[in-house]
Amino acid sequence: MALCAPRLFRAACAMLRFDEETASDMTQESLLEACRALDRFDGRSDLYTWLYAILRRNVFRQSRSRRTAPSGADPARNDVRDDKALRPGDAMEQEEKIARLRVGIAGLPDALREVVVLRYLEGVSGEEMAATLRISHARVRSRLTEARQALLMTLQEEERP
Repeated sequence: MALCAPRLFRAACAMLRFDEETASDMTQESLLEACRALDRFDGRSDLYTWLYAILRRNVFRQSRSRRTAPSGADPARNDVRDDKALRPGDAMEQEEKIARLRVGIAGLPDALREVVVLRYLEGVSGEEMAATLRISHARVRSRLTEARQALLMTLQEEERP
């Protein structure tokens, strides 16, 4: 389970619109819950899929209890890792692009943000997403298409003067 913790944290960050403190709390709470329920893990799914389902349930439960959509720190505040291969101007431009992308992802509706995070940040397959989210594979593809279009529109709007 400990090997899944970084992936769960990244997923929680994205679900919580990059609020790292709450994401850390939700990740820890979910791992503790999983430890208590380990005897109920039947192996029909991948361990990460099972853990992600617990995390997802906890995040949505927490969101409902606050009676507001999850929101957190400014998504653009997270630093980009330094890449020595980039020139200073290139690094700044790359950092700005990543910040705009994070803002775009944070602005997506929950259902769309979730598939983007699972697919592009966590590398989860379409079939695994369908099982985790309890939706059809066709619906996963549809949500991914809708999310990509929304992100593209958002990024294009931000580039206009």
